[in-house]
Amino acid sequence: MSAVIGCSAPDTSSIADYETSLDVEQLMHYVLEPAADIVWDSAGTIATLEGVEDLAPTTDEGWFRVQHAAAVVSESGNLLLMPGRAKDDDWREISLGLVSTGKELMMAAEQQNADAIFDLGGQLYNVCVACHQRYWVETISRAFLGLIVLGFAISASGHDLSQANANYVQSIEGVAAAVFTYLGAKHMFTGIDHILFLTGVMFFLRSARDVAIYASLFTVGHSITLLCGVLANWMVNASIVDAIIGFSVVYKGFENLGGIKLLGRWAPDTRLAVFVFGLFHGLGLATKLQGLMSTENGGLINLICFNVGVELGQLAALVCVMAVLIFWRFRPSFERMSFVANSALVASGFMLAGYHLLQYSLSS
Repeated sequence: MSAVIGCSAPDTSSIADYETSLDVEQLMHYVLEPAADIVWDSAGTIATLEGVEDLAPTTDEGWFRVQHAAAVVSESGNLLLMPGRAKDDDWREISLGLVSTGKELMMAAEQQNADAIFDLGGQLYNVCVACHQRYWVETISRAFLGLIVLGFAISASGHDLSQANANYVQSIEGVAAAVFTYLGAKHMFTGIDHILFLTGVMFFLRSARDVAIYASLFTVGHSITLLCGVLANWMVNASIVDAIIGFSVVYKGFENLGGIKLLGRWAPDTRLAVFVFGLFHGLGLATKLQGLMSTENGGLINLICFNVGVELGQLAALVCVMAVLIFWRFRPSFERMSFVANSALVASGFMLAGYHLLQYSLSS
């Protein structure tokens, strides 16, 4: 009799139903995305100022960390299939894609196969992009529509000095430090192309040290070409320079979306890219001043004051951008909407570049 009782089915009447502690956005933010980042940061190579750096783990502990992250990716797919989370057949297919890709990543990490991790990392990226495109398409479309309207308004107004300011600059004789400092600050603070690029650069930076490094690189870059461009009277086409500045916004948005990582060993060093694009931003500033002022009769001091104003305007813009980003990062929507925000950067960059290229073609 005791044997029969021992083999009886367990009593489940006292077992409570499961209760999830995270919604889908939080599951993405706290579970899936950190694990995916570990996978992506452990594959391929990256070109730095010191040379080519291999991102693959070099220790058993490092490979176990990747294997652990892959297991989290796989089980995240199962968690997304739970009742109350699953939406439709597309959701099921994408979730199962996470499960299968995670399993393959686990095997590759166990075998310490760096090439397979790189290929599967790209597969994981495609699964994530498919999800974003499928379920955030309405939000993205609205954002893009707004950006198109904004882009046309921005592009139409341009980023030149206003005619009144230009006439005033030409009429100045002698040193006018306060005036040129103000004009430089105003030009940078209201320059949407500079603000968009700064936003892209700072979007995922969290430490004060990183913010200072990247802001300094950008500052040094545009200061060099602003001063040299005016002093040496470099004759460059303003529309082409402004188009390149637009593409700098595209680059940062694309990099923040993870696209640059797919280039593997050909991926440029981010610090070097910020410095180089800073050179073009400075050259764009120089094209706005060429022909309006000379270095004689106090002109050099005025130019230096304009550059100081530009840095002050950049500092003010940077404080505003970082304040918004820091506030936003404490909200669950940050990770989910970061895809939309950086897609918007890409769209607005293309809009700016396209407008200036059109201006160049019409003036040729």
